[in-house]
Amino acid sequence: MYEEIQPKPTQYKGIHYRSRLEARWALFFDYLKIPVEYEPKQFYLENFRYTPDFGIDNTTFIEIKPSTVPLGTLKKAQNLATQFRLNVFIFGGDFYEYRDMQIIKFNALGILSFDYDFRYCPACDALKLDNVGKCRVCQSELIEQTHTKEKVKYYTF
Repeated sequence: MYEEIQPKPTQYKGIHYRSRLEARWALFFDYLKIPVEYEPKQFYLENFRYTPDFGIDNTTFIEIKPSTVPLGTLKKAQNLATQFRLNVFIFGGDFYEYRDMQIIKFNALGILSFDYDFRYCPACDALKLDNVGKCRVCQSELIEQTHTKEKVKYYTF
C-alpha cells in the first residue's frame, strides 16, 4: 500500500503556497522573469470548481503536480482548456530534477502536446518554454537545456 505524501504549505515573498513544490516553481518563474499570479482565478467546470496554480495572463494557466501527473488532473486541464478556450500547462515534477519532469500542454481546442521543453536562447540570455526550436522573440536557434539547475541559484525552503 502506498502512503500519500502530504504537501507542506510554504511562504515565498509573502505569498502562502499550498505546497513547497508550488513555492519552488514561483521562485523559478521569478528567476526567469515570467510574471505569474498564484491561484489567480477559480473556474466552474461541470460539477466542480477548479483553480489552476498559476496564471501567466488571461489565456494561459499552469498546474503543478509532483512527478507523475494523475489522470484526473489531465481531464480537468483538458476540460478547462476546451470550455474556456485557454492554454493549460501541467508541470509534473520539480525543475531541479529536470530529467524526470513532464511538461504537458492542452491548447484551446483541447489538443494534447508533450513536446514542450525548456531551452536556452543565447541571444536573449534566457530560458524559454518552447516546442519549435527557435526563439519567438529574436528567432535565434534555441539550445536544449539538459538541466536547469545550472541556470537557477539553489534555493531551499
